[in-house]
Amino acid sequence: MYDKPLPRAAQHKLQTLYLANTDYASAAFVDFSLELLRRGIDLAGVFFEAEEAYASTVVDGLSGHFARQRGFIYLATNPVYRGTVYKVGLTRQRPDERMRSLATAGVLGHFMLVKDWPSRDVQRSEIRAHQALAAYNVQGEFFEAHYTVAIAAIDDVLLEERGAFDELYRLCGMPSQPFPDSVFPPSTTAIA
Repeated sequence: MYDKPLPRAAQHKLQTLYLANTDYASAAFVDFSLELLRRGIDLAGVFFEAEEAYASTVVDGLSGHFARQRGFIYLATNPVYRGTVYKVGLTRQRPDERMRSLATAGVLGHFMLVKDWPSRDVQRSEIRAHQALAAYNVQGEFFEAHYTVAIAAIDDVLLEERGAFDELYRLCGMPSQPFPDSVFPPSTTAIA
């Protein structure tokens, strides 16, 4: 599956992005790594044949990046909007707290949580969820679709994300890092 060699320029770009040690560079490092994996390029050389100090730096960087990017994607509804309009958003706080904060943001009505999904890279997940639902977009984060369509699309995005990140962790010689669902109590869900 990963049978193409890593070009020297790509290895240099990965090292440069990581060593920049900024949030933007960390996100770009992960994006570029995942893109190379999608193209079938073998990244094992970056992590196993590289200098040991660099390999451990990459592992530490990935752990730090994912710790900062964790959060939830949520699907919410508001009775003020028509029956099949849903908000797809992200939060780094508890989803029920996000629903309360939306109520104080000058929005008519109160949002009710339909479903939430833990994510290791919440910004990427939100972008991918919005892309998956683009045909139903009303405006910004609002989509007009039956909730089962929205849930299925977001389920697919998160399933793909988990597989890609598990592969990246495997190549780094790290155990898979599942999202710690137990940090927050289960949310209550309301189907509109």
